[in-house]
Amino acid sequence: MRLILGDVIFWIAAVSCLVAQVAIVRSTILPHVPGPGSERVPRPRTGPEVAWVLLPACVLAGVFALTWREMHEPRVAPTAQVSTAVKRPAP
Repeated sequence: MRLILGDVIFWIAAVSCLVAQVAIVRSTILPHVPGPGSERVPRPRTGPEVAWVLLPACVLAGVFALTWREMHEPRVAPTAQVSTAVKRPAP
């Protein structure tokens, strides 16, 4: 895959995941406001509930950072190792 095409695919995936994660975090942290006539009362979010939403977002950011680094790390061709052992003919 060409590097430019790989960059485009990477950024499309990164932006898509960012939009999804922002929506998930927003829906978890901001309380739902019920409409008029609704008896549902919004409950406060607990620390572990917010942590379980933020943890995957942080892990995903780490995966994207590692992927970006791997995509743009300079490649070094493997060098052939020359054997210095002397082969003796069989008796």
